[in-house]
Amino acid sequence: MSFRKIILLMLPWVLLILAWHLIATFGLVNEALMPTPAHVGAKFFDLLFNGRLPMDILKSTQRVVLGVVLGIAVAVPVGFLIGWYKDARTFLDPLINFFRALPPIALIPLVIVYFGIDEPAKVIILFYASFFAGVIVMYEGVSQISPIYINDVNRTDLRDALVHQYHTCRK
Repeated sequence: MSFRKIILLMLPWVLLILAWHLIATFGLVNEALMPTPAHVGAKFFDLLFNGRLPMDILKSTQRVVLGVVLGIAVAVPVGFLIGWYKDARTFLDPLINFFRALPPIALIPLVIVYFGIDEPAKVIILFYASFFAGVIVMYEGVSQISPIYINDVNRTDLRDALVHQYHTCRK
């Protein structure tokens, strides 16, 4: 990467931090609302090495992984179902499109009322956010399979061969 490109990539960030520093230093905004970059950096390193920041990062990562894995685990079979079977698509498509249009952030008050503010509520919001994205991706993938491939499978009785192979291996 050229020196010029590095400068062009870093310059907006340097200017942003400089503007932040000048605004905070000259008191244009209350210091409690906008501390200087130096104060923020010092507090960051204090929390990183002497505080609980690493534990908070770990808990947040666990929450995200759990919510996304559960959301995708449920989304894959649902997406496959509506992508493969037209009756299932006709039945589920209106519900999926209705709930998919609701942003997860809009459901936070309802989730808090029903589930509180503990871990389950946070995982449910992440599940909701990942579920609909996973359903749409799976549905699009399955519905784009060319009928030629499906007919080839049906013609060669591959399904019967796979079932026979499965039963042979189980013995």
